Amino acid sequence: KRLLGIKIFALFAAALFFVDPLFINQFWRAWLDIAQLFFLLLNLFFFLISMNSNGDKLFIFSLLSGISLGLFAETKPPVLLPVVLFLESVFLIYKNKIKVFLISVI
Repeated sequence: KRLLGIKIFALFAAALFFVDPLFINQFWRAWLDIAQLFFLLLNLFFFLISMNSNGDKLFIFSLLSGISLGLFAETKPPVLLPVVLFLESVFLIYKNKIKVFLISVI
């Protein structure tokens, strides 16, 4: 909408892109990537919520963050897992949240 300015043009451009044969043919091959992206975003969502939580909610959200990171690793070969785990670990150690770090890793 920002690029084209008018809402109807933006909807038309999106619909035209979606019915493109190249997009339709390649869409089904990317389902595995969509699931991996979902679990990565779910991990980041629970990770950010756990940063602002206390008590029981801290345990639950950090556990959910760890589970979603595990599901992210099991969807495809975990090429990005060391990078994500390293960045989350550095952030948690920097913020001095060792308890969240241990729950997440377990």
